[in-house]
Amino acid sequence: MRRRSRLISALPSLALPLTASLAVGLTIAPAAHATATAAAPTNTCGGAPADYTGLLSLDTPFIGTVTLPGGGTYSMTITPTTFAANDLITVDVTASPTETRSALSRFTLNVDPLGRGGIVFAAPKGQGYKGYSTGVFCTTGTRVTKITGLIPVTGVTGSVSFNVSRT
Repeated sequence: MRRRSRLISALPSLALPLTASLAVGLTIAPAAHATATAAAPTNTCGGAPADYTGLLSLDTPFIGTVTLPGGGTYSMTITPTTFAANDLITVDVTASPTETRSALSRFTLNVDPLGRGGIVFAAPKGQGYKGYSTGVFCTTGTRVTKITGLIPVTGVTGSVSFNVSRT
C-alpha cells in the first residue's frame, strides 16, 4: 500500500516530461471557425413592429382586461404607435372610472427561431416595471390580433395576467 501512494505522489512530476515527449513532432493547427451565419427567421406572427403598429397606417388598439387575484378585473388598452421612426406603445390600466394609470414607452420584440414574436413594454406601475406577452396570436398573416401576458399593477404583489385583442 505504501508503494502505491509513492507512485500516485510521483505522477504529477512524471506527467510533464511525458506530455512534452508526446508533443514533439506534432503540428498544432488553429481550430476551424464557422463562417456561415444562421438566416433570420421568417416572420410568422408578431415578429416585426408593423405587426403591432400597422404597416401603412396606425392600427387599432388592443382592448381587454387584467385579471386580479380573487377574480376581479381592470380594463386594459394597449395602443401601439409610430412616431419619428420610433415604435412606441401606450398601456392604460383602468381600475375605476376615476383611476387610470398609463405608460408610454418603446417596446421590444423577442422573436423565437420559428418567427413568432413576443413583446415587452413598460408597465404603468412605475419606472422599471415591465409587462410582457406569454402568447401572441395572428388570425391571418403576421398582424397580431390577440396578446396574452403578465403585467405588474399598482396594489398587487407580483404580476397578474392580461388578455387583450383587436379585430
